[in-house]
Amino acid sequence: MKYLGINRFGQTTLEYILILFIVVSTAYIVGTKFIKPTYKKLSQRIEAKIQDTFKNSLYYFPVKKVR
Repeated sequence: MKYLGINRFGQTTLEYILILFIVVSTAYIVGTKFIKPTYKKLSQRIEAKIQDTFKNSLYYFPVKKVR
């Protein structure tokens, strides 16, 4: 059975290539538009929190007494 000059095995291969292209491009878009900016914001917040906690000195570590 021919479909646009492609046999059934060629059509299946073409479908897999198209699905792979869609998956890769979706992962790329999600990575660049969502994950990268979120990671950048989160890392800046964590860095600011660490600097605030240690007060620019790694020798100072606030420990509370547990009663």
